[in-house]
Amino acid sequence: MRVHPKVSVIIPFYNVEESLFMGCIKSILNQSFRDFELIIINDGSAEKYNALLDRVARMDARIFICNQKNAGVSVARNYGVEVSKGMYIAFVDADDVVHHQYLEQALDVLEKNNVEYVVGANLEVFSNKADYAKENALKPMDEAVPKIYEGSALIDLIPCFVAVSCIIRFLNGGYINRGTHARLLKADVAKKTLFPEGVAMGEDIIWNQYVLKLCSRVAIVENIWYYYIKNELSSVHRYRENAVDVAQMTGVSLFESVKDVMNDGVYRAFCETVISQIREIVFLVYLTNAKNVDPFWKKQRFFCGLKKKYPWKYITWRYAKLGNMHDKVLFFLYWSNLYFLAAYIRDKLHR
Repeated sequence: MRVHPKVSVIIPFYNVEESLFMGCIKSILNQSFRDFELIIINDGSAEKYNALLDRVARMDARIFICNQKNAGVSVARNYGVEVSKGMYIAFVDADDVVHHQYLEQALDVLEKNNVEYVVGANLEVFSNKADYAKENALKPMDEAVPKIYEGSALIDLIPCFVAVSCIIRFLNGGYINRGTHARLLKADVAKKTLFPEGVAMGEDIIWNQYVLKLCSRVAIVENIWYYYIKNELSSVHRYRENAVDVAQMTGVSLFESVKDVMNDGVYRAFCETVISQIREIVFLVYLTNAKNVDPFWKKQRFFCGLKKKYPWKYITWRYAKLGNMHDKVLFFLYWSNLYFLAAYIRDKLHR
């Protein structure tokens, strides 16, 4: 019979390489804070991973494996939240590593400062340097010193969870990203802010907006609690034939989540994010996709039609006025229908 631990750590699992997955599991079992449960949601992985998951389940009585048909990371995380028993929720990806003081420090900050949500720093590590992450995850860390955001300051924090250029970076090399990493959240907030299902990219960006709306106080900490193991098999690096539909759904959901707090900072972050979707569409669907044999003029016409659609139609001159010279040039290329041509020429020159 499961007890009620203080923290529930939720890991979505889908066909993850054994060495990376075991590195992740060991970093969680090595936590200095011990009162947690580890919920692994098997998102319809191939049968060959069953033995690995069974072996992991036998490693510790606090580990629980839940199985579902393949439905994506959002459904897996939501399932984990639904079955969780802890007072606080943490999300970890199955191929990453966490610092051994992560839960201890995050919980200490959360309880001492009466906040609902604490966010620590991440550090990107390429997969061939995964041992570096594992070694650093075991080194002692300085005491966490939080910066508290509340009231109107919470709106100023929104762009940091939306656009890359607004991400908070620290002198130690760590940064606050737009995802779910290096965080600890009160369970009652987590259960009210489920991940948007059906949104294949950017679901964590949208989720963060839901969370911020329910929080009265949020803490930011510069200590590196999370090592993001970057590899080419990550879902963000996979080619998607339906990139246009995926980007449109993400953009619409993001706009809906921030439209009631759309000050200049939030607006610029929103525009930067949906413009990055345009870049993805251009390069993944039209320039580097060998299956697309349409002539250039047809690709150009389709691309030019995108900016008339929701959400890209909201990229207006206001964005250029708020931005730097790079933003102004990008806006000019975008609205003058020259962006696709420029990208096409650049792609040809680099081949």
